[in-house]
Amino acid sequence: MLNNATKIGLIFVFSILFIIGCSDTDGIMENSDDISPKIVSISPSNGETDVSVNTAFTVVFSHPMDTVSVEEHFNPYYQQGGMMGGGMMNHHFGGEFQWSADHDTLHYIPSGHMMGNSTHYVEFGEGMIDHFGNPLIDLEGNIIEDSYVCYFITK
Repeated sequence: MLNNATKIGLIFVFSILFIIGCSDTDGIMENSDDISPKIVSISPSNGETDVSVNTAFTVVFSHPMDTVSVEEHFNPYYQQGGMMGGGMMNHHFGGEFQWSADHDTLHYIPSGHMMGNSTHYVEFGEGMIDHFGNPLIDLEGNIIEDSYVCYFITK
């Protein structure tokens, strides 16, 4: 017959063996990666025309993104000619960021209507990363090192 100390010792040893046997040795790799996220799709698409002035801008990413880095480096704007022969001026159009639960889809909802009959740009700046710190890859397959700009034209 086993005494209480021996029983406790055996329970401890079997518990440790059970935990080791049930552990996922790949768990470390599943929680980190070195694969850069990609822009999968953009809507309205790059170069699209006749876009409604109250359209939301949607970006689908291949991996969950670090939302703070995306929002800090996301720049939507339109250009308008300057007065009296001045150059083109960029005008930011404000809006609200809405993310899917898994942070792989961004909906940018403009506050109010965008300018009609205008070219609108969405700039993805350097510094956008996924949850693991990997830099974003644009639609052409390049890591965004400065910026990547898409445009659409409103009706």
